[in-house]
Amino acid sequence: MAPRGRGSIILTGGGLALDPRTWLSAFSLSAGKAALLNLAYSMSEAFKADGIALAIVTVAGRIQEDTPFAPDRIADAFWRLNLEGVSAGPAVAFTAG
Repeated sequence: MAPRGRGSIILTGGGLALDPRTWLSAFSLSAGKAALLNLAYSMSEAFKADGIALAIVTVAGRIQEDTPFAPDRIADAFWRLNLEGVSAGPAVAFTAG
């Protein structure tokens, strides 16, 4: 991607990165989710210099049809991030609110 000066790296995170209180018994899982979110924020600027978009889509709910967490909606977010390239923000969050 760097030699071409464009490309996308899109990570998938979970809602425990945003609020671990929803599942306190999985505190170790929430730490990993938060680390991935912070990695995306930290590395997005470094990759941007080479024309590569690095972003994360955080799904803060159960993936299920006919909900805010429908697979098609999530796929659209990935596609939009890819099309926006480096002008896209480093994170998109799907939440119930």
